[in-house]
Amino acid sequence: MYKAELDGTVQVCIRAQGATAESPVRVSLFVATGYDSAHYKHEEMEHHLSKVQVSVMKLIDDMTGILREADMAKSREVEFHNQSVSMHAASQWWPILQICVLLATGFTQASAIVRFFKNKRLV
Repeated sequence: MYKAELDGTVQVCIRAQGATAESPVRVSLFVATGYDSAHYKHEEMEHHLSKVQVSVMKLIDDMTGILREADMAKSREVEFHNQSVSMHAASQWWPILQICVLLATGFTQASAIVRFFKNKRLV
């Protein structure tokens, strides 16, 4: 069991001994958010809460978790939007650069052919 102290992305690295490309090993993860029932039992005993108060505490914790998840989704969406805007800007300049390279190559080839014909006195 791992408890994350801060909100955000958690990276997990799993290495299964004996797993190879020929014989892979299936791994599954169970992710539970929020507090477990032992936490609420402890709070109930420590602060002498009624069942209704514990239920309200659970609802508040669930709502806080949902709001945190929504905030994280919002920040991911902003990050994705910024990335797609920068990719769009880069994709606008790339064809212009390709056309410039094509024109420079064409000019170089044309001048080389003209110079060749003048040196051979064909023109």
